Parts: sequence; structure tokens; C-alpha cells
Amino acid sequence: MVYTPWPNRLSSVFDLVHIGELSTTRTIPLLLSPQVLYALQNLAVAEIADPNHYAVGAADGGYYRLQESDADEFLDFLEIVSQTGLQLSDYLSMSTPLNYKSELSIQVANTNASAGTNTLEIQGPDGGEAWVIEQFAMIDVNSNPSIVNLDLGFSGTLIPIVRATSPGAGAWVLRTGPFHLSGGMLVQASFGGCNAGDDLYIRITGYIMELIA
Repeated sequence: MVYTPWPNRLSSVFDLVHIGELSTTRTIPLLLSPQVLYALQNLAVAEIADPNHYAVGAADGGYYRLQESDADEFLDFLEIVSQTGLQLSDYLSMSTPLNYKSELSIQVANTNASAGTNTLEIQGPDGGEAWVIEQFAMIDVNSNPSIVNLDLGFSGTLIPIVRATSPGAGAWVLRTGPFHLSGGMLVQASFGGCNAGDDLYIRITGYIMELIA
């Protein structure tokens, strides 16, 4: 991949490498006046969710700007946006993150599987949105599959998330998150050792965030 140096902006530039070295544990009390908190919330809306502010490396007179094709770094960016919204939002008491759009619940099924290995896929969000997946759930209702695999990422560059061996007939294979999906990403579940006619399901639940350009 070829990176193009991006000039320093007049506003904030966030170093993803530095952020990745910081703790995500909420250990610092936020002792602020309502006036300052209000200003911080508005800064978060204007700055935190803009991917143009994020650096993936230093360059002469600027930095290498985050791109959606930077798979791991873009997931880090979405996590930062999500956590900032949770921790600064007025809606924290209702567990509603900043830029929250709607609930997410998608189920894909194959109710007449072939003998052997079967694959189910869920395509990720369109542009302008990000999905925060709080739980994956997979099941072969009728038989005990030899293995259940869950992969997440871009087509051709999927990352393994779950490898469950012989979970049992009718037993859910669960994986809790959060996991973040940006545009062009997908979820893929494969069931090995199925019997012909098995009912297979994959379900994802969480919420949808609106990205602010």
C-alpha cells in the first residue's frame, strides 16, 4: 500500500499508535463543570468522528492519514469514536452512544443445508454507517457440527474470531463483543460436518452508528 503524506491540519490530529498504547479502563474521574462538558461534547462531534484527523504514521511536514482500507487501524478508530461517545454523552444514563442511529439485529439462515461444510454470510454496513456488534450467535439446530468457524473482515482478508469444535446439536456458539464493522466488511460463519437438511443460523445483535464526515 502507498500512503500519501497529509499536511498538518489547524485542528486536532490523533496518533492512532499513541492511542493504542493508552488504557481503555475508566480510572480518571471526570470532574468538570456542565459548561466545560458541553464544550467537550461538541468538540467530540466535530473532531472525534472525523477520520481525516487520525494519523497512522508520521511524514515530512504532515502525517499519513487513516484510510478505510487500513483494516485494523480503522477498527481502532471506530472503537475510539464509540467509547468517546459513551463516556461524554448526556445520554450515558440511557446507554445511548454519541451518533447512535438504531438497534442492529440481523439473522441469516440455511434451512436445508448440504452434507459437509456450509457457509453463511452477512454483509456489513453501507457508507456513512458503522455497526457495533455486541454478540454473534451461531447454531446447527439438528446435528452436532464437527467445527463452527466465525470470521470477520474484508473479502479475502478475513480474521478468525471463533473456532468451536463439536459444540453439540442445538447448542448455540456465542461470541460477545464489541466488534466494529465499517463499509465493505462482512461476517462469515462456516459449519463443518453438517448432515443434509440441517437448519443453520447466524445472528448478530448490537447497534448502528452514523459516521460524521
